[in-house]
Amino acid sequence: MLVDPQDATAIATAINELLGDEDRMRQLGESGKRAVLSKYSWAAEAEKLVALYASL
Repeated sequence: MLVDPQDATAIATAINELLGDEDRMRQLGESGKRAVLSKYSWAAEAEKLVALYASL
């Protein structure tokens, strides 16, 4: 869900929409968790670092 970070009304509207839709809120939370674990975890970063060292 994308909103203008400078638009307080848009942020409030988005939050209210999510609060009214538990399924969507849960799906977005699970998608975010998967993204963090697969792309931004220490394990994922270690793989990138090892690949970088191997290429040097």
